[in-house]
Amino acid sequence: MSWATCACLALLGLDPSESQIKPDETVLFFPSSGRLSEDGSSCRIAIHGGIFERVEDSAARAALIGVIRAGIGVDEGSSEPEILKRRLQPFLADSERGKIVSIRLGAREYALEESEPSGHFRGTITLTIEEAWKQLRAGGGQTGGREAGGRLDFDAVIRNGDDRVFRGEAWLLGASGTSVISDIDDTIK
Repeated sequence: MSWATCACLALLGLDPSESQIKPDETVLFFPSSGRLSEDGSSCRIAIHGGIFERVEDSAARAALIGVIRAGIGVDEGSSEPEILKRRLQPFLADSERGKIVSIRLGAREYALEESEPSGHFRGTITLTIEEAWKQLRAGGGQTGGREAGGRLDFDAVIRNGDDRVFRGEAWLLGASGTSVISDIDDTIK
């Protein structure tokens, strides 16, 4: 964690070594990528995710799910209402603003930017090529070789005693080759 982040947290009365993720909050990381610097000495990895609180007992949310269920013709007597509810929950959660999420990659921790009103947070970390290669090797065979890149796994730093795991992944792109990035809309079209 940077000294500036620690200083800001201390000014807010927060312990910089303590995670800001509360037991009722969830962190979701979006798949991300990293690339080699021009001189090949380091990798820059963009991290993006969201932090939110699931609200299970809201009458308004239950009513909205009921309206959507009826609107798309989901039969109340089947298993479909529960599947629909699970799939809609992330869209009906309370976004958490102003949270600093830290990640652990290997033995180091990195504080990301404060979450926006939407609950989204971002950050860019830089690893030396040696650190990146060490993490790729430690990933259990997820590499395609130093030049080809590979997958780095990381976790959100959570409070002591909290046994949940919020895992993310970043793909380090090789120095050469073709990468295709697509979302589901483009894939279906």
